Amino acid sequence: MEARTIKHLKEKMLEDMQACHTALERSMVKAIAGKEIREKAYEWEKQRKLTPAEVAIAQEFGYR
Repeated sequence: MEARTIKHLKEKMLEDMQACHTALERSMVKAIAGKEIREKAYEWEKQRKLTPAEVAIAQEFGYR
């Protein structure tokens, strides 16, 4: 399923983190998903205005 919003990406990240068994796995999921969220935020920003919730979520992962 293709994520359509930043919120969907974060929800998917949280689902993936629940499947992790160690702190290392959780940190890797957060790093990889955070990078994807940040990249998608920059990409989607060019196409449309991000909602305030999307901006807040993306800022958690280094957006702007």
